[in-house]
Amino acid sequence: MVSDIRDFLGEDWFRTEALMKRYLSSDVSLLDKLNRSLLEGSGKKLRPMLCLLVAKAVGGQVCEDACHYAAAMELLHNATLLHDDVVDGSEMRRGRPTLQALMGGTASVLTGDYWLVKALECILDAKGEERDEVLRYYKEYLQDSDLEPKADVTPLVGTPDDCARGILADSLIRQERDATVKSGWQSFKLVLLGILAAPVALPLAIAAFALSVAVFAALIGCFVSGGALALAGVAFLPAALF
Repeated sequence: MVSDIRDFLGEDWFRTEALMKRYLSSDVSLLDKLNRSLLEGSGKKLRPMLCLLVAKAVGGQVCEDACHYAAAMELLHNATLLHDDVVDGSEMRRGRPTLQALMGGTASVLTGDYWLVKALECILDAKGEERDEVLRYYKEYLQDSDLEPKADVTPLVGTPDDCARGILADSLIRQERDATVKSGWQSFKLVLLGILAAPVALPLAIAAFALSVAVFAALIGCFVSGGALALAGVAFLPAALF
């Protein structure tokens, strides 16, 4: 049935899809890939279809502004889902991992904010006199649904793409840091287990344990301001080895 509706809308649907892709296009490579993936997996896109069908029913044909409003409706809907996934702690949506599960809540919230801004841009680029009325409805919907942009981007300046670049990069750095710390902690636990399981080799186990502590301290120190803990860990290495 959905394919039949798309066939019926024909060129009007292709124009609307092209608008969605155009407004979500970004010079930030990671954000651009995320947007394309999210749009491709955004379901049947019934809301923009209904918008176009209503425009066709009351006007006989679909004008360019109607395509803008239909595209904005889909961007707005997906922005709400990106926010909802964080609030609900959702790991999966439509059989795929959510953005908040893959990159964390901050990245998901900011991406949702980005889609909200792009929906607004899509509306603002409409030319008809009804645009102000549509903007009023858009603003009221955001307020009633508590959907104003939620990410704290006060320290960031520039375009939405600039803000997204900073937040997404920070999210990736934190993920890499957490993975490094987790790896060090697992090594620490394995050595501790060895001490408990092999009391016969206690002197060697103690030396290995001390070495693990030193390496782990150095790893953690890489992420501690001033590097004091890192220096302490490195200084402890000779004692652990000898």
